[in-house]
Amino acid sequence: MAFIEEFLRHAIKATMEKPEDRDAAFYEHITKTTEACAKLKSEWEAPTKTWGFWKNEKNNGAYKYQLDPSLPKLPGRRVLFSDAA
Repeated sequence: MAFIEEFLRHAIKATMEKPEDRDAAFYEHITKTTEACAKLKSEWEAPTKTWGFWKNEKNNGAYKYQLDPSLPKLPGRRVLFSDAA
């Protein structure tokens, strides 16, 4: 009976990973995750749009279009925003 227990104990122990290998893999995972987080945070600090993008004629077109109420009713003009038509 002791032989079977010894065999099973040895078989289970042989299939288990070593604690040093497990700790090294975990440390590597934490290091990569920390580096990725630092990179992501630095990207979040960067602006998403360039300075002065609101001064561009393309971006001001909708604002100017909405200022004059007669413009949307002119024939032949395209609809910039399709509300509930």
